[in-house]
Order: sequence, then structure tokens, then C-alpha cells
Amino acid sequence: MTVVVDTSVLVAAYNERDEKHERALELVEQLRRGEHGEAFTTDFILDEVVTVLLARTGRHAIAVRALDFILPADPDTAWIALELVEEEAFFRALEAFRRSGRRELSFTDWTTVTVVRDGRADAIVSFDEDFDGVAARIA
Repeated sequence: MTVVVDTSVLVAAYNERDEKHERALELVEQLRRGEHGEAFTTDFILDEVVTVLLARTGRHAIAVRALDFILPADPDTAWIALELVEEEAFFRALEAFRRSGRRELSFTDWTTVTVVRDGRADAIVSFDEDFDGVAARIA
């Protein structure tokens, strides 16, 4: 099994004040132990995490620390891989976003759904219930 880790879990894992912080840390530990298979996030999700934290806190240093938590400088300590959303997947996600009419799913969310639909992941690790009915979700 392979899973893609979504923004909601990554932000909650880093933010001690998030109501789902403890569950996010549990999920991170499960991912470290490989309990859900191989884990990765995408460049779009990483961008969203850094942007959300910067917007919420107004502090660049916090966004950088979150970035380092997700993608540490020492690759031997990495607990998650990074995959780029390829050009073809980008355009399929763009079309899905245009067609869907679901305002609760962001464009980044549609890139994640496309990754799952393309078979690159079996499920999304996310607290975002808006994925339900669109892709398998682990919370």
C-alpha cells in the first residue's frame, strides 16, 4: 500500500494548538513505522502547508520549521517522500477542478485525487472529509 499525506495532517502534526494535533502525531508515527505502507506528499501539498502556516502565523520561521519537519535536510531522517505532480496529472486535475463544481475541494485537493486515481497512491491520509466519496481516506 502507498498513501499520500495531505495538508490537514501535516499542518496538525506541526501545530500544537490544532485540535487534531495528537491524532496527527499518531498518524506520523504510524507512517514512520510503515503501518500504512509507503508514504509521500506532493509538491502541491508541501506548498499548501507552507502557505497555510505562513498565512495563519505571519511568521516565516514557522513555515520554514514545518518545511524542515516534512523534508529534513538530512535525508536519513526523512519519514516521508516528496513526489512532483507531473504535467499530465496537473492538467487532469485542472480539468477535474473545472468540471466538479465542488467548492470544498481546492485545486491542490484535485491534484491529490488525481494522484490516487492514477494509481500512485491507494489512499489519502487526511482529516478532510471532503475527500470521502472521491478517494479512499485514512484519518
